[in-house]
Amino acid sequence: MTTQLTRRIAADMVALYAELTDEVAVSAISIGELHYGISASPDVFTQMQRRQRVQGILERFELLPFDVVTAEYYG
Repeated sequence: MTTQLTRRIAADMVALYAELTDEVAVSAISIGELHYGISASPDVFTQMQRRQRVQGILERFELLPFDVVTAEYYG
């Protein structure tokens, strides 16, 4: 299975899960990690594709803040 196909399947599964439950959310730190992954590619076209995919997925989720208490627990 190609990497692109694997990512697409994963994104589709996340989207489906989000539709089936009311309690799906993503933390602000995870969004930062996703955006780091976007910029990791030197190819601008690949970055654009990744950015569109991430934005499409994140539109389906509630944002969980990454506050000081969370940072202390994480660290």
